[in-house]
Amino acid sequence: MKVPKKIFLRLTSEPPMPQEKLLMMLLTGIGDISFKYDEQAKVFSLKKEVIGNVGVSYGVQQGQVQGDVLAATQKFGMSCRVADNIFIEGEKELQPESAFGNQTQARPSYGAVFLKYKNRF
Repeated sequence: MKVPKKIFLRLTSEPPMPQEKLLMMLLTGIGDISFKYDEQAKVFSLKKEVIGNVGVSYGVQQGQVQGDVLAATQKFGMSCRVADNIFIEGEKELQPESAFGNQTQARPSYGAVFLKYKNRF
C-alpha cells in the first residue's frame, strides 16, 4: 500500500467551528476533545477529560517512510488532578519497529510519571 504525499479535507459547520474539532467529533462521536496539530514537527495530539479530574491523551509524531510504511511514534498518557495546582501525569511512548534485512526489531518504549505543580505568575 502506498502512502499519499498530501491529503486534503475540508469540513464546515453551522455555527462555524474549527475543522480540527469537527474532524474529532466526526471520528469519535464525542464533542469535548482538545486537538492540536503542529505541521512543522508533524505531530498531532488529542486530549479528553474522562471523569472529574482524570484525563487521557494520545499523540502521534510522523517519522520517516521505511519501504511503503510510514513509521510513527505514538504516545499515550493520563493525568489526574489531586489538588488545585497539583497533578500526577503518566506517559508511555511506543517507537515503531525497525527492519534490518529480513528481521524486524522492536525498538525500546519509554514511560514516565510526573508530579506537576502549576502556578500562574
